[in-house]
Amino acid sequence: REHELLIIGEGPERDRLETQAQILQIDHKVKFLGFRGDAPELISKAALLLITSLREGIPTVILEALYARTPFVSTPLPGVAETLSLLPSVPAIITKDSQPTSLAKAIQTLLGQTTTWPDSLDEKLSAHFSPAAVADHLRRIYREVLAS
Repeated sequence: REHELLIIGEGPERDRLETQAQILQIDHKVKFLGFRGDAPELISKAALLLITSLREGIPTVILEALYARTPFVSTPLPGVAETLSLLPSVPAIITKDSQPTSLAKAIQTLLGQTTTWPDSLDEKLSAHFSPAAVADHLRRIYREVLAS
């Protein structure tokens, strides 16, 4: 099945990536959308989300993908591994490195799998990542710091 690559967001690599897509003659399959206010809606319609960040905590886009039930591939970010440890059995792959060949293999693997989501995903997301859960976690941290 043919896929289209949508690149959401802005960054210093955009011009280089647009040029590379033209050189590879795939620019008709790659759309550079820039900043979008409707990114969660686009994510919910995607076959797969690719996170290529090299440094980040817990990317919000991962939570958006989980809520939208969109499988994802990510570079090895500590926050992503930590998130997935709380949410086992979600269709996601963290690559061993950020090399294009590793990302491509993970994409092929994930697109070739049947996607199933744990029944308790919404409960777990709410328990760990809702505003109330995050506020409670921060309160505990502050109390520990103040007590020491």
